Amino acid sequence: LPIILHTVGESPHQNAVSRSERIKWNQFIWVKDGSGTFRSGDDTFLLEKGQGIFLRNSVSHSYEGKNLHTGWCTFSCAENLLNYVMGDKKYVVFSVPEFLDAETENLRSLAQSGADTLELSAAAYTYVTELFAAITKNADPIISRSRKFMKKNFSKSHNPYFSGNSF
Repeated sequence: LPIILHTVGESPHQNAVSRSERIKWNQFIWVKDGSGTFRSGDDTFLLEKGQGIFLRNSVSHSYEGKNLHTGWCTFSCAENLLNYVMGDKKYVVFSVPEFLDAETENLRSLAQSGADTLELSAAAYTYVTELFAAITKNADPIISRSRKFMKKNFSKSHNPYFSGNSF
């Protein structure tokens, strides 16, 4: 399977989190309201409403904030896609695309509906690739490579969950 979805949701009152050991899943987390201090290794930065971070599964990190409302999605597998898109980067900070909340709710609803593993994996793959396409749109030359990879390896015509967000 290309992606195994572990969790998807939000926390209106996010508690402080510290993951000093290597976690087993990749994580998108974004700030829906408030702001928070995020740390990974020697890097510390403030994320405010409309900003997020993607963390690879091997990255220890922590975050905390006052009145911090977060959304998140965690998954495993898809390492070849992540290596292709991110190279050796352990995390990437991003601006939240307009479609993220609605697509996250769609994915969460599908997960709660009892969808079979293959159906959920296909939906999660679409979610992740669309999100990476949006957050890397103006980032650097890797964009061209990631778009080619996604177009080559995941056809819109074979995916019933494609929501129409273009690459």
